[in-house]
Formats: sequence, structure tokens, C-alpha cells
Amino acid sequence: MKKIIFLLLIIVSNWGCKKNNPFDNSSRLIGSWSWISSCGGLAYNCSTPESTNQKINLVFTVDSTLNTYVNDTLKASTRFQTFITPASDFPGTADVIKYNSSNQVKFSIIRDTLYLNDFCCDGFNRNYKRIK
Repeated sequence: MKKIIFLLLIIVSNWGCKKNNPFDNSSRLIGSWSWISSCGGLAYNCSTPESTNQKINLVFTVDSTLNTYVNDTLKASTRFQTFITPASDFPGTADVIKYNSSNQVKFSIIRDTLYLNDFCCDGFNRNYKRIK
């Protein structure tokens, strides 16, 4: 009887744990994205391609590689994955991109605009337009 109670206790305690749920949402990201703006930080600064004289493009490939180009020069290439996680600052869940093995950002795609949002309250929000 003690073994059954112990087993039930373990099952019930693991049942309530929330884990990151992997999912394949990367197909929505596949393609090229052109930077529109970045806003945030403690002082809430905004930057645009015009204000920085930089053209930034993100390219998500089908083999889960994220390439970052600045002024048409490849500056970074890293693996990425997408998953769903409970959002820390509002109820529900968030679609997340994980890259560089530890960086994570929430993302959403509305029509042809990609929104990348840092998890912290004083983080940056970056917007990109799909390149057709």
C-alpha cells in the first residue's frame, strides 16, 4: 500500500509541472526579414535603419539556421529552434525562438511583420518586415 501511495504522489507531483513544449513553428519564420525598428531599454530609445545608417536582415533557413546580415555582410550565423513556453509577464503562452544556445526571445508574426520581444520588462522590441 505504501508503494502505491508513493507512486501516486510522484505521478501527481510531476503532473503539475509545466515544461517547455517543443513545436515546429519555424516554418512561419523561414525566409528573409528586413529590420524596421528597435525600441526599449530603461530610457526607452528607438532606432531605425535611417537613424543608424544600418540595413539589418535576418534570414531563417529550413535547416534551422539564423543568419544575420548588416549592410549585406554576414555578421552572425547560429542555429535556432522554436517552442512554446508560459509567458512570464502575461497569462497564457508565448512562441519563443532560442538561438546562440541560451538567448531566447518571444516572437509573433502578424501579416508580414515579425515582432521579436525580449522577456525582461526593460528589454527591446524589434520589428522586421518580410522580404518578398
